[in-house]
Amino acid sequence: MSTEGFIGIGGFKTAHAGWLTLTASPRTGLGSVPRHKVVVKHPFYKVFPTAVKAGHYKVGRYALADELPKLFREANVLYWSKSLLQLTYDFIDRSITSSPEPPPFVVPRVRFVEAGLC
Repeated sequence: MSTEGFIGIGGFKTAHAGWLTLTASPRTGLGSVPRHKVVVKHPFYKVFPTAVKAGHYKVGRYALADELPKLFREANVLYWSKSLLQLTYDFIDRSITSSPEPPPFVVPRVRFVEAGLC
C-alpha cells in the first residue's frame, strides 16, 4: 500500500488525499472547481500472517469484480442517507415555523459529507 497522501485507516477502508476534476463541472458542490480536493476511500480486507485473527495484518485489495458491488452499495446508502437527513431537517423546520413558540433547546445541524463514485 502506498503511503503517499495517506490520511488514515478504519475497519474496512483506507483514506487518502486526492483531487477530482470533472469534464462537465457543476456550478456548485462536489467537482465544481478544477482539482477539487477530496478524500479517496478504498475498501480493503485484513490479511493476517497466521491463522490468528488478531494483531498485525497486511492490507488486501479486492478484485474489481468483488469491489464494485461494495462501492455501489455504499454510494446507494449515502444517496438515501443524504435525502433522509434533508427530509428530517425540512420536517423540523416546518414544525418550528408552525409552532407558536420555539423549542426550548437548540436543534443541532450536522453536516453530511458530499460523496460520489468515480
